[in-house]
Amino acid sequence: MGQADRRQWAIYKNKVYDLSDYLYTVQYYSSSSGTDLPNYSFLNDDVTGLFQQSAGQDITKQMDAALAKLSTEDAANQITCLDNAFYVGETDFRLTARCTVQNWLLLAFSIILMTTILSKCTSLTVLICSKLTDSPGGTTARLKETS
Repeated sequence: MGQADRRQWAIYKNKVYDLSDYLYTVQYYSSSSGTDLPNYSFLNDDVTGLFQQSAGQDITKQMDAALAKLSTEDAANQITCLDNAFYVGETDFRLTARCTVQNWLLLAFSIILMTTILSKCTSLTVLICSKLTDSPGGTTARLKETS
């Protein structure tokens, strides 16, 4: 998924991050010669390694383990940097329980409503037909007169 299009993105706590441009820049400038070139690598190597090894996957557990090795301040800085520079969006939740349950509830209530309406219509039809046949000038009386 994430490597098929050569993008280095991953999911961390339902947020999608794309480090493709960052990793390309770090690789490009690390391979060029010259000592006057700036160092563009500012993310932790364990964090960037996760994006390279597990591109396109949910890396929440591995990322939590990598961040646990860092100090609290460094871990917070890594997350802040990811949120500010590499955040792309959130995962699609339409197929999760919080959406599908609502659809099933809506369907169930619609079925109950339609069943109630149908039973009332049927009852009304039966009532009207029984009133017509039981009335003095109704269908039953006319049939008896003709025979």
